[in-house]
Amino acid sequence: MEYNRKKTPSLNFLKKPLKFKDRTSFINYPNNNTQRYPYRDFFNESQSIANILNFKKKDLEQQRVAYFFGQNFDYVRSQWGIWAAGGTAVPLALSHPIHELQYTIENSKSSMILTNSENYSKMKEIGTNLNIPVIEIPKVGEYTIPKSQWSSMEDYKQYSIDSNRNALIIYTSGTTSKPKGVVTTHANIEAQIQTLVDYWKWTEKDHILEVLPLHHVHGVINVVSCALWSGAICEMMPKFDSKQVVDRLLESGISTDLDQPISLFMAVPTIYSKLIKYVNENITDPTERLAIENAFKRLRLMVSGSSALPESVRNEFQAISGQVLLERYGMTEIGMALSNPLKVNERIGGTVGFPLPGVQIKIQPELNNDDNQNNNQNNNDNNNNKEVGELLVKGPQVFKEYFEKRKATEEAFTDDGWFKTGDIVEKDLSTGRLKILGRSSVDIIKRGGFKISALEIEREILDMDPNIQECAVLGLPNDEYGQDIAAIIVYKKSKKQPMSFEEFKTNCKQRLAHYKVPNKLLILENEIPKNAMSKVNKKELLKLFS
Repeated sequence: MEYNRKKTPSLNFLKKPLKFKDRTSFINYPNNNTQRYPYRDFFNESQSIANILNFKKKDLEQQRVAYFFGQNFDYVRSQWGIWAAGGTAVPLALSHPIHELQYTIENSKSSMILTNSENYSKMKEIGTNLNIPVIEIPKVGEYTIPKSQWSSMEDYKQYSIDSNRNALIIYTSGTTSKPKGVVTTHANIEAQIQTLVDYWKWTEKDHILEVLPLHHVHGVINVVSCALWSGAICEMMPKFDSKQVVDRLLESGISTDLDQPISLFMAVPTIYSKLIKYVNENITDPTERLAIENAFKRLRLMVSGSSALPESVRNEFQAISGQVLLERYGMTEIGMALSNPLKVNERIGGTVGFPLPGVQIKIQPELNNDDNQNNNQNNNDNNNNKEVGELLVKGPQVFKEYFEKRKATEEAFTDDGWFKTGDIVEKDLSTGRLKILGRSSVDIIKRGGFKISALEIEREILDMDPNIQECAVLGLPNDEYGQDIAAIIVYKKSKKQPMSFEEFKTNCKQRLAHYKVPNKLLILENEIPKNAMSKVNKKELLKLFS
């Protein structure tokens, strides 16, 4: 392969690595000592991959390039290589079966698949099925640009590229419909990154432990992209493992990473639940528990998002770690929109705080409310100081379109350009603080004229019995009342005898208005089924009651 380029697009977030040079960019866990990559190497490895993609063409001109890698350095150098080559990146999920991978590749009309030797045979099968080429990237250090030619990062010339070009297509979780390709531009991505870096005060002194799947914005933008923008270290675990996370935090700043210990951790509520479970079931010695608490305390920020954080999980995690989790709200189409403040004493559990800088929001009252609207629209007896409705969002971080779905894109926006999130929120008019009541399609249960938040009921059920590990509440069709309220519960393994249905209802009545009490209950032995991002698909859970 001949060397034919030494250029980079003139986009801020693609130029950022140029300034950090010999600082560590990425670490592949558990090979912390041998697989540490300076920003200089990251940038040139990315350019090397761009060279492969652009060998016969100066610019991919937004061609879609699907890529399939684990959570490691190969992933990030390939993603940035696609962007440096002028392509549109389409990340594939490691956890998806072949037919789902093929759907993403085919639906996005990807022109090629990028992967490494570890995953080549699997991708080759898909490439053959779809009749598109599969490219195996070289191993780290097997440069297509001679090392003598990339030793000086300042030599890279910048070429102009429109920041409104397509950059990334991430497919939705598919919890309410078939996955759609969310198209974000370079300008969208830069706005999303800049907002979080400023608000959460990222610096080059930060070191984040990355455990999230890299086919959703939580991992791609909030973790990896923000780290790169800031010149921070991003340490990538192949997958989340409670023991490995705890052990890694115990040593960081004590026996390793003395100059730059791990300072950030971002995850979904399920991960925090698993960390609690691991500590409670495996660590009984008070000295060891104190060491773990101190290990968590060394982090300057721990964030929870992607789904609602139960109050019980928030409180239990604080008890074992001393950390008050920062709750935030976002989605694939808009990046992050709402966040609790960075100051710990200004965070309030069960809420998602306030709009992030640059994010405009509006609350759209629900239309076609029934005669009981004034009494129960927000499920409270006294709602004079509350505003409730669907959250609408506008700003430079909002996505461009659903890929080749013009009608779906038009339906996602109001006539005056506000994106309709589909999430029902409650705003405290005295403070401006927001709370998520749930998805209008699956989390707002309509029973006997009442509109009821499933998330509120879940929080109360989890709080009423510390032996309950997980809970999901959903609406089941009912000809007379519109919907029944159904609860699914998983008990902790230490619980010997689950409560009877009558006992369950009695306990619920002590905490909930009568019309919010579940009238159906299902107890599962193992955890509630979830998707790759540890989210519950409530439409799938309906099948458990059939």
